[in-house]
Amino acid sequence: MIRALLRAAQHLVRETSQPLTWVLGYHLVRGGTGLSIDTPRAQFLDQLRLLSDNAAIVPLSELTRRLGDGTAAAPQTQVVLTFDDAFLNFYEEVLPLLVENSLPATLFVPPGFINGDGNHPLYHPRFSHLRPMTWEQVRECAKAGVEIGSHTYRHTNLTRLTAAELTQELSGSRQDIEEHLGVRPACVCYPEGFVNRSVVRAAAQSFECGVVGGGRAIRAAHGEDMMKLPRLPVRADMSAEDLSRVLNQSVYLEEWAADKVRRLRGRVAKRD
Repeated sequence: MIRALLRAAQHLVRETSQPLTWVLGYHLVRGGTGLSIDTPRAQFLDQLRLLSDNAAIVPLSELTRRLGDGTAAAPQTQVVLTFDDAFLNFYEEVLPLLVENSLPATLFVPPGFINGDGNHPLYHPRFSHLRPMTWEQVRECAKAGVEIGSHTYRHTNLTRLTAAELTQELSGSRQDIEEHLGVRPACVCYPEGFVNRSVVRAAAQSFECGVVGGGRAIRAAHGEDMMKLPRLPVRADMSAEDLSRVLNQSVYLEEWAADKVRRLRGRVAKRD
């Protein structure tokens, strides 16, 4: 009901005449789950064509560098493509399309999932057939130009961890990725968007930037908290036309509201 109301109200959001910068978040493409995070292949291709024709698709590292030196504003819409969880699905379905179209992207990897000692990112046993990539496949992605970030070690709700557990989840994931790839990940994606001040402070000890939810564009002209860069999760029922409209509106109400709820839950979470 609430989602439907927010979607109905989306047309009330005024379009902006200024080019905007967005970080888009994906999980699966043609994964066969029927989940809202599982984008149909034809729809994903439509979105890539739309973005290639109407925006500059830039690496996350380039965006964060330009945010840092104050030159992030651009004459046209900018988009960063990010993908979560390091499912084998990314290697099989997404990577070939990125390579074919010479598109940059970031993959957020939870090392515990790959190593077999972390949570399955979708938690429920009925999705256990969705396997992780191997480290060799992650290396192939990196060689193909995909930037590798951290999705913490075990893919868990960071707001419910002790200080020691937080350190292990964050610095442990960074170290494991660096050991396997020879490259230190610069950015972390907080699992499920749960974050609070303690999590942000801990993340800043290991990473240069972090992405959350928020459903809004990057405020390049006014500055952003580099450890809480907003991201727009792309839902399976979001057509290319829907995405095009949102990219000109500065905020997607449905995700904006969902992120407010997540942050509230993060603030009230009891620590062990």
